[in-house]
Amino acid sequence: MRFSRNRLAHRTALSVCRLHRPVVAVPDDDTIEILHNQRPERILLREIDCPEKGQAFANRAKQAASELVIRRDVTFQKFSKDKYGRTMGEVILHDGTNVIHALAKDGWCWWCRKYVQNLKL
Repeated sequence: MRFSRNRLAHRTALSVCRLHRPVVAVPDDDTIEILHNQRPERILLREIDCPEKGQAFANRAKQAASELVIRRDVTFQKFSKDKYGRTMGEVILHDGTNVIHALAKDGWCWWCRKYVQNLKL
């Protein structure tokens, strides 16, 4: 089985680190901003895709993501960068809720099987 370089980057945890930071913004439903060194850092939630602006339910999906994380301290686990150089990772709430799993369970996003590292969704 052959993998392209970009696809392999999605499947391999290039840089796994955990940060405990507050969420300061939700620019869109599958992206959040955490405060890191007094500056916002944009994080793409890995393995999912949410409706984009102009698509059905885009505003409601963004609202659902915002309700989960905005102004809360979260644990962010950085895994890799996507082919556009964006930081990808998972976000866990203080109570242990995985934000990606919560959004998928509630129907606000699609699970992107081609980027999956954890089949436990």
